[in-house]
Parts: sequence; C-alpha cells; structure tokens
Amino acid sequence: VVLVKSLPAGKYEIFNFNIFLNMGMTQTNFSSKEPFSIPFTVKAGQVTYLGNYQANKLTAKNTFGMVIPSGAAFAISQRLMTELGIARASDSKIPATAEDSTPNVANIKSQFFIQPR
Repeated sequence: VVLVKSLPAGKYEIFNFNIFLNMGMTQTNFSSKEPFSIPFTVKAGQVTYLGNYQANKLTAKNTFGMVIPSGAAFAISQRLMTELGIARASDSKIPATAEDSTPNVANIKSQFFIQPR
C-alpha cells in the first residue's frame, strides 16, 4: 500500500503510532510508551518520501502462558523509485522525483523500528 497525502510546506515529526487490534470479543490498542522522533520537511510543490514501513507482529505470554499479540515492530526500508512509480500510476500529477526522507533506524532510538532482514 502506498499512501499519498498532501501537507502544507513545513517541518514535521512522527513521534508515536497507534495499532488497533480487534479480536472479536476483545479489542486493544498498542503504541510506544516512550516518544521517539522521525523528523521530515515538506517543501512546496515537492514530494517527500518517508520510507516503507512493514509491521511485524510482536507477541508475549500472558499469565496463563498463552502467546498473545503485544504490538508490532516496523522494519523500515527505502523503496523510493518503486513506490513513487506506484503512486504516479494512480495519479499522473505526482512529480517524477521526490525528496528521500527515509529515516536511519539507528537514529530513531526506539525498539519498535528495525532494519529489514
């Protein structure tokens, strides 16, 4: 899935996430208890690529020893050219070039962001 959103020019920061899990009779939300920072800048008339985020399920054991979902860790990779092509296929007005703002996982300093395998 390639998401394209329009934002006014300016400086932005991703500092948390929310994962909603619906398991029928129970529902839960997962997010980071510690804030992190993924800064990026949007320039007028330009596309800013934030990277590819693949969610990988995390699990834990409950008090009965059963394995249960406990959130996700995001593998971040740079797939700018492929994903820009996908975006342009759905909207030809999107420019053919983009500013690459894929973050370095080591700079995020959060257990929820990992290098892909």
